[in-house]
Amino acid sequence: MSNLLDAPPAIVRSVSRNQQQLAAWARVEKELMALPGNRWEPSGLIHLFAPGIYIREIHMDPGYVLGAQHKGEHFNIILKGRVSVYMDGEWRLLKAPCTLRSGVDCRKFLLVHEKTVWQTVHPNPTNETDIEKLEDSLFVFTRHYLRERAKWQASKLKEGKR
Repeated sequence: MSNLLDAPPAIVRSVSRNQQQLAAWARVEKELMALPGNRWEPSGLIHLFAPGIYIREIHMDPGYVLGAQHKGEHFNIILKGRVSVYMDGEWRLLKAPCTLRSGVDCRKFLLVHEKTVWQTVHPNPTNETDIEKLEDSLFVFTRHYLRERAKWQASKLKEGKR
């Protein structure tokens, strides 16, 4: 696991404040997705709903996480753990309990130092509960990510048929 923690910061550091755009993050995403140990499914993702609100709660082990580009403002709540997060052109060390606000088009890269529970809180005015529809309305996914995710999903289906 230490090679995963060593490699990504150098890749992410190459994204300057002026390059905070989808094209720059797509390059970083492509490099990270090629690293050994890349996971497609979060180890613990919980979806919570209340009238007008959608919360994604992810339970993360030490390692790295590159989040999707968010289409709208939202809150992030760290309930447990400690992470270094790269956002808005700089690194920040965050420790639970912590709440921060992310703007439109924000994309975060995390180095998870210890088991962490992170929530993102999104408006859900239509009270949608279909996760795929919610993700499409909340996030921007790169073509590369969508292509690689489809390949991964196909391989998982193949494995299930054996």
